[in-house]
Amino acid sequence: MLLSFRYDEILVNGLPDWKQPVYYYRRVRKMGLLEFAILLTVILTTGHIITLWSIYLERRFEKVGILVHHFSLHLS
Repeated sequence: MLLSFRYDEILVNGLPDWKQPVYYYRRVRKMGLLEFAILLTVILTTGHIITLWSIYLERRFEKVGILVHHFSLHLS
């Protein structure tokens, strides 16, 4: 039954090209608005936290490099 339905759908709509967005739209499970909003929030929050950590680590390494250079000048 399922195969005949898919076959009929292909006869009506044709085979979608994998490069077209409609191919993924038909293959992926449909998400509700709330589910999409939660997923987008998690992705954006994770990206924001990674960006903040990279800024912190860059500043920390820069300060450590300045201190090492400063102390190496005074010790020698």
